[in-house]
Amino acid sequence: MIVKSVDIGWVYYDTSEFANIPDEEFDDDRFGKWMYFYRSDSDLSKIDSIAKYVVENDYVNGCKFTNPDRFDHDKFIAICKNDGYNLMRKNHPNMSLEEYNMFFQMYSKDMLAILEEKYNAQMKSGGVMNFYLYIDDFERHKKILRYMIDNGLINRCKDYSLHNISYKLNLQTRKGYYGKIFNGDLTLNKLIDLKTGEWIYKG
Repeated sequence: MIVKSVDIGWVYYDTSEFANIPDEEFDDDRFGKWMYFYRSDSDLSKIDSIAKYVVENDYVNGCKFTNPDRFDHDKFIAICKNDGYNLMRKNHPNMSLEEYNMFFQMYSKDMLAILEEKYNAQMKSGGVMNFYLYIDDFERHKKILRYMIDNGLINRCKDYSLHNISYKLNLQTRKGYYGKIFNGDLTLNKLIDLKTGEWIYKG
């Protein structure tokens, strides 16, 4: 059985067993993901189907992807306004929603300009899908990487070899390791022949 949940940033699919693991039994330091980045004009229903499929078939423990509402202009603005209200409540816990709306209206021109900029940035960056599993769960690594290769979820170079993508631990995400400062301990070429796409790991 799988569990689907949604928040303002993400859509999640998890196995019911994994979703109910007590915090004290969850080894987050060994847990991480392979990532697939997609354009904002992608078929978002297909993205949802992929996430559901890989969890249902036990390729991964869980999967999440960017909430499609973030690519809908009006919904994105509403999400950001709600985020703004929650942020204001942290500093002004007694502020009502009505008071916040009055505040927003007072500065609506500047506020909406900022939100439009954020929306345009979201559309430009697109979305991301994270396939979650433990770093030493090589049975699932083999299954999810085979699926990603067969379904074009790993980009290829000009010579048709696979890009040497990296598995990223949650610990690295929490520490803010992005871009050039991110150095993955587990990369695709340690498990897969980048030219043939075949599994090579012998551990």
